[in-house]
Amino acid sequence: MERFEFKADDSTTISCAKWIPENEPEALIQIVHGMNEHIGRYDETARFFVEKGYAVFGEDHRGHGLTGKGFQMGHFADKDGYLKVIEDNFTLLKLMKKEYPGKKLILYGHSMGSFISRNIAWKHGKEIDFLLISGSGNFSSWYIYSNFFLLSFFSLFKKQTDTLPFIHNIGMNDLNKCFEPRKTDYDWLSTDPSIAEEFQNDPLCKAINSIAFYKDLMSLMKSMQDKTNIEKIPKDLPVFIFSGSMDPVGKNGKTVKIAYENYKKSGLRNIKLKIFEGYRHELHKEPVKEQLFNEIISWTKSFSKNNLKTQK
Repeated sequence: MERFEFKADDSTTISCAKWIPENEPEALIQIVHGMNEHIGRYDETARFFVEKGYAVFGEDHRGHGLTGKGFQMGHFADKDGYLKVIEDNFTLLKLMKKEYPGKKLILYGHSMGSFISRNIAWKHGKEIDFLLISGSGNFSSWYIYSNFFLLSFFSLFKKQTDTLPFIHNIGMNDLNKCFEPRKTDYDWLSTDPSIAEEFQNDPLCKAINSIAFYKDLMSLMKSMQDKTNIEKIPKDLPVFIFSGSMDPVGKNGKTVKIAYENYKKSGLRNIKLKIFEGYRHELHKEPVKEQLFNEIISWTKSFSKNNLKTQK
């Protein structure tokens, strides 16, 4: 893994990582990580793909990982942080394509990273060749707007940078409902107990998120699900949605299927859904991970040059 940085449009330094094969890369994979974690947690995933000949890149979001060091962890920005994070990832995408012109680009978003990636797909869909959506879901208007209302209420007497530990606690209780009695707050991540322990002991995974962050999270959800936005995704973009049947983020597959159906209704022609039975949120850290990775490779290779967009 090699670390590097770039300056965002507002001069924020974004910390990135890349894993490069010895020979010319077959294609490029951009991993977009989830909430309260960092790109370093994807080292094993990246090394698998590097061994198969792929170059892998990813950044630490604002308020996360090495980008967040020296700033407030768990906080994108005081205003419009979700837009900044979307564009940070698009900037990295452009840097990848500049370094390896003509290579196909696979955008791989996990959890909150899938929310970011789903927004990139409608904003900049012509710049990507494949979209992988991991650990995602679909969220009701009631859920999104009730959270906006609650956060607006707290904003009346708190700063946007103030944290909300009680929302964190409610979230952990909700995500772990099916896994009680739990050993850690992160039992919902994987059937492998060591993954929860690793997350809990990682100093870069301990943030309590700000009011502004939760607003940004709701904005990512709202924007990615907007029917008008979904209609802007290129109809020939291949999309692979995958989730565990015990992933609480996707309501055990229920809302993952809703997201899939919404994409199908928009006219996307090359869309695939797979629910991995008996597994939880982080499929890339489950015993089924190599099966998943090999399926991703075979799926992308199944598309001939004739039914893919021209690489921009």
